[in-house]
Amino acid sequence: MKRYLIALSLVGLVTTSCYEKLNITPPNSITNEQVLKLLETADDKTIVTIMGAMADALPGQINGGGYDQWGNQYVSNFAGQLCCKDFTGNDVVVGKEPPTGDLGNFYAGLGVREYTSGMNYPYWKRGYTMIGAANKVTDLLTDELLAKNSSKMLREYKGRALLIRAFGYNYLIENYQDSYLQGGKDKPGVPIYVHFSNSQPLVARSSVKVVYDSIIKWTKTAISLYEEAGVGYTKGDADAWRDIDMGVAKYILARAALNMGDYVTTIAACNDILAEYPTLIAEEDYVARNLQTPATNPVNWKIVPEYRAENLALLKLDKNPEVLLGWENTKYGTFGAQVNWFNFYGEMRIDDRLYKQIDPRDFRRDNFLDATEYGPFVSPTYYKSYVEDPSLVQPAMLASYLNFKWASTVGINGTYGSLEADQWRSGATDVCFIRTSEVLLMKAEAEAQSGGDWKTTLNKLLAARTKSGKTVMTCDNYAGSLGKSPLEQVQLQWRIEMWGEVGIEWYNNRRWNLPVNRQGSTIHHNPAMTYSVASMTLQIPEQEINTNNLIVQNP
Repeated sequence: MKRYLIALSLVGLVTTSCYEKLNITPPNSITNEQVLKLLETADDKTIVTIMGAMADALPGQINGGGYDQWGNQYVSNFAGQLCCKDFTGNDVVVGKEPPTGDLGNFYAGLGVREYTSGMNYPYWKRGYTMIGAANKVTDLLTDELLAKNSSKMLREYKGRALLIRAFGYNYLIENYQDSYLQGGKDKPGVPIYVHFSNSQPLVARSSVKVVYDSIIKWTKTAISLYEEAGVGYTKGDADAWRDIDMGVAKYILARAALNMGDYVTTIAACNDILAEYPTLIAEEDYVARNLQTPATNPVNWKIVPEYRAENLALLKLDKNPEVLLGWENTKYGTFGAQVNWFNFYGEMRIDDRLYKQIDPRDFRRDNFLDATEYGPFVSPTYYKSYVEDPSLVQPAMLASYLNFKWASTVGINGTYGSLEADQWRSGATDVCFIRTSEVLLMKAEAEAQSGGDWKTTLNKLLAARTKSGKTVMTCDNYAGSLGKSPLEQVQLQWRIEMWGEVGIEWYNNRRWNLPVNRQGSTIHHNPAMTYSVASMTLQIPEQEINTNNLIVQNP
């Protein structure tokens, strides 16, 4: 009999009347069957005691880590994996100088997809880690159990587990087979497992269509369970951004439907979210600004600037009206280290070809330098040395087109001007994982593809991104959109709005059949590089090939 539940719920059982109800000794003899029997008549308090540890751990699966046995900083956690997708694209330039090592390989598209690559398997592991955790919960919360017990908590927990399973399979299918809309529909997808057991039979790869149909089915079932349980949109709660709530459920549905070309479902799901989240980030919360000025700090205002994480909506979630899912106060993670160059770990720059298409009235343009390098600048890391003996520190010159989208010299709860570098806490920031600008863009794309009113949708974003005092931007007057088709206009706004975020450029380009092509860039270190859409599909990792003889490898 299976006992994997017991390690998670034993403490709760032993310290409550639940243990007495089970009438078993010793505690480590508890079986799933006995727990299931108890759940048939359990009230919500008892259900939380038994299932809470497993169910409450599910949201953390999305932002997990430990996927690489060597602890590689680029792929061992969720943020690193997604950053690496940005590094191989068109719109992100990595570093003032050509990057080297693993980072250089990702930037050049080397060793990214091969089945023997150590940079491949962690993506597979991340997807199936989410799925395994979800299946542990759904194995216990069966349809038969829910038919016997009308508890809302059981329905919420099962809905949450189905969403994590759907999210995991969507992640896998977006990495391990060609896009549904670009010839992938009937190709082998990934193996589908809906139970957790190390001894269950191995299965072959289901087709991409079957995988997506399953994702849609699980997500719609989860939404129905949420409706029965009274789980809605939890915005306004103190920790709402960590909830796998109805907004996240509708997001997963919209993204999977968009990948399938089911534009009716996409638009409907997006409309539901946008009705609950009508407000976009304001200019004062979107654009990074140095609080040190010639008036306040005439000598060092540029050399030792003050960019506070708490002033940026993308770094402080309680300032962000768009956040659907995120995590607070993530210190020194791979994402923060790469996108916030003030940590002096990575310098992400915007490709000049994209920058030049951003309308001068667009305040998003202000989060990037122009073509002129300027400086000097001293990192908080070196501030103590600078104060004690400025001659010992060589301020850095800033690279052209450098991004300030996540600029933070002073992180959450940091202290500006401290002689101790760690008091600045420049890497201590929140992480916004899903936000409603992406939802709006999904809706606009679905409308552009299906003949809908894409202009009205896109104009809402453009109006919200217009600089104060400037003529409101629209699809008809946006400088970079002139002469472009409806879909091309939507694609441009995807690239500008979501620049550098969660690898979205990579996954969009697979759906749009757009290769990496850096020709014409004046700042990419390898402007001759091209990378085909077919190469964006990862091969099935060697570990899986060696253990499952039913697996057919990708070309």
